[in-house]
Amino acid sequence: MPARAILAALLVATCWGGNYTATKFAMQDFPPYLTLLLRFIGVSIVLAPFAWAHGMPRLRDMTVIALLLIVLQFACVFSALDMGLSITSAVVASQLGVPFACILAAMVFKDYLGPWRSFGLMVAFLGVMLVAGTPNASQHWQAFALAVIGSFAWSVANIYLKRIQPTPPVIQLLFWPALISTIPLAL
Repeated sequence: MPARAILAALLVATCWGGNYTATKFAMQDFPPYLTLLLRFIGVSIVLAPFAWAHGMPRLRDMTVIALLLIVLQFACVFSALDMGLSITSAVVASQLGVPFACILAAMVFKDYLGPWRSFGLMVAFLGVMLVAGTPNASQHWQAFALAVIGSFAWSVANIYLKRIQPTPPVIQLLFWPALISTIPLAL
């Protein structure tokens, strides 16, 4: 892999991990849903000038993505953190989104998993089960379960995204769900 690609992957992973740390700090002063609301108001404001130039995608698709990916997934994970789940446990629970998406893709799109992918899925689930047995996760098992539910919502949103034809530009997939999610988050 080229050095530029490796650096880009490291940057993405750092930003993704920093997201959890920033969330934990923000939730010291704000409740989870207000933290989410402020976050996605900010995202909407920053992306609005760029998104308007691309027109309006199908509102129904953007609403489904907003409800699954932002309202349900983020709300579950932020609530889990608020309930005392450690960032480490939340991150590991969130990683179940990939195995869930693989299983859903096999069911919905007839994607072939094969022996190596199936083995990888088994290892991923075993790893999460090990983390679920750690003191923080087992003491906050309801929060851990909530984070796993959030991972499943992420998976369903990704399967739904794959079904959207034609696929909207990325800026629309970021802006419209962020904007739409502010309404249920405010409620």
